[in-house]
Amino acid sequence: MQDDGGSVFMGFILLGILVGLYFLPGIVASNRKHPQQVAIWVLNILGGWTLVGWVCAIVWTFTNSQDARPVNVSIEPHAAANMPNPPAERDVPAEIERFAKLHAAGFLTGEEFAAKKRQLLSLDEAPQSAA
Repeated sequence: MQDDGGSVFMGFILLGILVGLYFLPGIVASNRKHPQQVAIWVLNILGGWTLVGWVCAIVWTFTNSQDARPVNVSIEPHAAANMPNPPAERDVPAEIERFAKLHAAGFLTGEEFAAKKRQLLSLDEAPQSAA
C-alpha cells in the first residue's frame, strides 16, 4: 500500500494537537504565572496520562490561591454614626443617692424626690414633658 505525503503530514498535525492538549494545563499555568505552576507541571507530566490526573491539573490551573486572600471590611464613619448606641447601664442606687443629697440640700422638694425615686425604681412611668 502506498502512502502519500498528505496523510503522514496530517498524522504529525494530529500528534502535535494531542501533545498540545496533553500539556495544556502546564502551559496555561505558566502563561497565567500561577503560584503553583511547577506542581501543576509535575502533576500534568506524571499523572496527565490518566483522565483524572489531567482533569485535576486543568482545574488546578484555573484556580488561584491569591484570589482567596482575606478581604478587609471596615465600617464607614457615617455608617457608624447612624448605628444605635447600646443602652447604657444605669447605676440606680448612685442616682437615688445623688437625688437624696439634692433633697437634703433643699434643691428638691419631698414630692419631687419621691417621684424621681419611683421613676428610677420603675415604679412610676417617666414624667411627661410639658409641651
